[in-house]
Amino acid sequence: MRKIFAKNLLDAASCGDTGVLDKIEPEPVAKEQKFPKNCSAEGSAFATLNLIRSFLGMVRDRVSANGLLAALPQADWARMRNDFEETHLARHTTLIEPGQRISIIHFPENCIVSTVAVMEQGGSVEMATTGCEGIVEVGAIIGSDTALSKYVVQVPGDALTIEYQTFKKWDREIPAFHKMLQKYMQAHVVHILQSVACNAAHTIERRAARWLLMAQDRSHGDSFLLTQEYFAEMLGVSRPVVSTIARAFQKAGLIKYARGKITIANRAALEEKACECYRVIKQVYDFHAIDC
Repeated sequence: MRKIFAKNLLDAASCGDTGVLDKIEPEPVAKEQKFPKNCSAEGSAFATLNLIRSFLGMVRDRVSANGLLAALPQADWARMRNDFEETHLARHTTLIEPGQRISIIHFPENCIVSTVAVMEQGGSVEMATTGCEGIVEVGAIIGSDTALSKYVVQVPGDALTIEYQTFKKWDREIPAFHKMLQKYMQAHVVHILQSVACNAAHTIERRAARWLLMAQDRSHGDSFLLTQEYFAEMLGVSRPVVSTIARAFQKAGLIKYARGKITIANRAALEEKACECYRVIKQVYDFHAIDC
């Protein structure tokens, strides 16, 4: 993402054209500096350098799209932000396996990561999802340096990462960060417990509707990438079952599905189809003021 944006900046800087970059304010040009009207090499180079400098400052200073980090006081985020790195998480990437030592903490921005329970026979089922409202390796909040579960990227996107030891340092030194993590942990525990009850008590159709609503909330848009194979795995059912549900939802006008891409077409109707667990989980995050 940063590389693409940087290229766009360079393209826009050609001949000093900054009209498309209304939110970026390059450093003023000294009055005595004059460049030929027809885009001299010197003028273009100056404009390009100026825009790159502004862009780098914008990336460094920007507020994170992750709800936990965005909720921090500005002064606290200013202390921490240089320790975070931007990364893109590809679909179906396993971030860590149960029992592995944690080295990196992930704060999703527009991706979705599933917390997965793996069975002895090789099957798996999702226990919770994490998106822009939270942190992936939740065990680190309670002091664990090993992963409690398997974490798999279900919807690709961007995340901010920080080294485990640096994360623990800021958890100790910044009270607002510590408090926010504790509140998130409480909400996440309720999320997992509600998901366990949901898996036992509700039909596949209602669970599928709940999952799709939660995915839309975390993806910042009506559309996101999701294959039927992985959707089935997260729900703990076979692919033919998910195919049947997807066709029924599409026929009812709830979703549009094509080539691994799902679009929510009628959110209100999908909410009616979903079980109450969607509202319960959303309300607990809202209660703790955790959103994105």
